[in-house]
Amino acid sequence: MDIYSYELDEKEQMALPENREELKRSMARMKDSLRFYQNSCGEADALKDPMYGIPDAYGLINALLFDGTSSEKTRVREGKALHPELLDHMPSLLGAVRNIFYFFTASVMHGESSSRTLYRTERAAGLEMMMKKGRTISLTSASTKCEFPDYLLEKEGICLLRIQVPAFTPCIDVNALLTEGNEHAEEEEVILPPFLELEIRPREELFQGKIPVYSVEVKGPVEIEKLSFGDITRSDRERLCDRAALDRCIRVLRDMERSAEPDPEDLRAYLAWKKLFKDAVLTWFEEARKASEICREAGKLRTGTDRQMRRGFMTPEEALRLRIENARRISLISGVYVHDLASFTDRVLELSGLEKDYYDCYPADLGHPEYGPGACPVFHYFKDLPDLSGEGPGEGEKISFAVKTVNGSAPAWMQVELTVREKEGEMIRGEARIPGYTGRGELYAGEPGKELFIISNLWEDREDPVWNTKRKEPEKRFRLRLKK
Repeated sequence: MDIYSYELDEKEQMALPENREELKRSMARMKDSLRFYQNSCGEADALKDPMYGIPDAYGLINALLFDGTSSEKTRVREGKALHPELLDHMPSLLGAVRNIFYFFTASVMHGESSSRTLYRTERAAGLEMMMKKGRTISLTSASTKCEFPDYLLEKEGICLLRIQVPAFTPCIDVNALLTEGNEHAEEEEVILPPFLELEIRPREELFQGKIPVYSVEVKGPVEIEKLSFGDITRSDRERLCDRAALDRCIRVLRDMERSAEPDPEDLRAYLAWKKLFKDAVLTWFEEARKASEICREAGKLRTGTDRQMRRGFMTPEEALRLRIENARRISLISGVYVHDLASFTDRVLELSGLEKDYYDCYPADLGHPEYGPGACPVFHYFKDLPDLSGEGPGEGEKISFAVKTVNGSAPAWMQVELTVREKEGEMIRGEARIPGYTGRGELYAGEPGKELFIISNLWEDREDPVWNTKRKEPEKRFRLRLKK
């Protein structure tokens, strides 16, 4: 998919009213999923979906992301219910978790590109597991304010984490997203996803003289290659909703709630099912990871090219080419709504120091919309090419010939004038002029019939009379240029 097409914006502008309403309803459903996780759903929500009537869903959702059954057993020891009945609504539960992970992608696409400091109270066992894995394991709730409610003292071995979160890290600012219907706004909660690489320093101080404090630095999403999960297939997704497997899982959870030992066969089935669930979650997180990577690299590339241009090591044209190539990597993002993808396109352009410059038509003699600024067409078909064997041509000489692309039917032959500036063996470099544009040309004049010609760094030549030619159906497209 070419996301740098005018049609993408046009589709959004021409969207039918019912499509816009469906987008609004879809966003409302996704926010309902987040409120469900926040334990903020009421009776009216339960009428939409019976699953919304089950409280404290976050406990089981997060327990499913831990290895083994230690997390479930810890919750039971603290007197909390596991709510196995959640698994009776597995399709709805998977949809709710998928919606929550969409917001992690959206937080990178639309969120603030600044770092922040968060605070979290954590069990010693949970901290030990994060230190062992070197990453977050489940959906990790933190807060923008440093407070220590008394009820947390009832938990096992509590410590305080001071978390440094860099820019472009996927996270959900709950208050910013749920402007209404959030029953816990006073907590100023920010949710971090699993699979974030962490660097945890040794204990540095005591909070209120008794609670150990650890500094945690988020390095960014873990590279997928470092995780041992596999790709989840359609059959895997079907197994997640398999009734027989779910019945075994429910029996295991009910046994743990009454502190009984689960049946070994049921337990093996439960652990295999948990792995499938983690694989699915990782698949959903992949979009947020890619978005984060693209934004980080866009910022780094902009800083690097700015520095190179200031030092005179790079021309604005070279910087433009590098930034556009990097910005095009947005095509890695998939599965998001059209209006979100268009918005993310603009965001990457902004981070890259690029802006859109609209223009309405190409000269008729070019005959093809891809031969404009930012494009590098490659030509294999030649006509009227002079004899380039032997010594000539020399520096400053002009060569005239006509070219066509590999696709011989479009466009028609196009005239080229190449002023030679450098000759190395069979390669000739110089300034190229084509109807309406000037740029750089590279001519590989090897074996007859196998010549190659590339044009790059094209700029409009408004003195060329071809700009007075009008096309019957002008195309409104855009090019990219560096911001001043």
